[in-house]
Amino acid sequence: NNYTGYSTGAYNILSSVSKPWQFSKPWQFNKIFYSSQKPIVLNKYGITDSVVGTKAFFLKTTNSGLSWFPYGSMPANSPYAICMHFVNELTGFISAERFQNTIFAQGIYKTTNGGFNWSLVYSNSDTLTVQSLKFIDNNTGFAAGYDYFENLTPSIQGIILKTTNSGTNWTKMIYPEVNNFTDISFTNNQTGFSCGVDNSNDIFRGIVYRTTNSGISWNKLTYHLDTTIFDGIEFYPASPVGFVYGIESGEDSLLPGWFTYEHLVIAKTTDYGLTWQDN
Repeated sequence: NNYTGYSTGAYNILSSVSKPWQFSKPWQFNKIFYSSQKPIVLNKYGITDSVVGTKAFFLKTTNSGLSWFPYGSMPANSPYAICMHFVNELTGFISAERFQNTIFAQGIYKTTNGGFNWSLVYSNSDTLTVQSLKFIDNNTGFAAGYDYFENLTPSIQGIILKTTNSGTNWTKMIYPEVNNFTDISFTNNQTGFSCGVDNSNDIFRGIVYRTTNSGISWNKLTYHLDTTIFDGIEFYPASPVGFVYGIESGEDSLLPGWFTYEHLVIAKTTDYGLTWQDN
C-alpha cells in the first residue's frame, strides 16, 4: 500500500569500559577496495576503533516514511543485512551475513508476515555473497552476487540465482569471467539486466549482462567502462529505458592495488541496452 515500507541494514555494537555493549546508529563507510585476489566491491561496511561488531536490524514505517520503528526479530546470528526485496506487504526476502560454525556465511531469508520473523531459504557455503534481490512475480525471483574461494589460488566468479517457487529452491548460474554482479533489474517478465565488474586481467571494468528469456541465460553486452565499478542498474517497467551507475576510480599512488573515488558515472539506454550514453 501507499503507507507501509521497510528498511534493513546493521547497527554498530559499541564497547565501553564503564558501559555494556549497546546499539548505536546505523553506520556506513564508503571506500572502493580492489585487489586482483579479492572481490571488487563498493564496500558499504566499515568500523571505527570503538566498534566491536554489528547486528542486523529491520525497520518498518506505516506512515509513508515519516517515522520508522524496529519491527520483529532478525536472525540472532546475523551481523548485518545487505539487500532486500518485498513482493507484497507480507512476503519479502533479504540477504544477510550469518555466523555459523566459527565462520561467517551468507544466506537468503524469507518472511511471510511483513518482517516479524525470518527463515533461512538458501545458503550453500561460506563463499556466497548476494548483493541484489529482485522478484518479477510472487514466485519468480533472482539474486545476484559472487562466490569467493580462498584456496591456494583464490578465485572469484559472478553468480546469479533463480527461484520459481518463491524461494523454496534456487538454481545457480556461474559466470567465471565476472568478478561480481552488484545489481539486477527487470523491465518485464522476460527481459532483465545485471551489472557488475568483470575479471579481465588486472584491469577492472564495469559490465552489463542481459537476459531475454526470464533468466534462463544471460549474455554480456558490448558496453563497458574501464576502471569503473557499476554499483546499480534500474529499468522503467515495460520500457526500453534504463540507467546504470557506478564509480570511476583511480589507483592510489601510495597504495598500489587500492583505488580511490574519482567521479560518479551514469549511463542511459533507450533501446534495451543495445547502446548507452554516459557522462
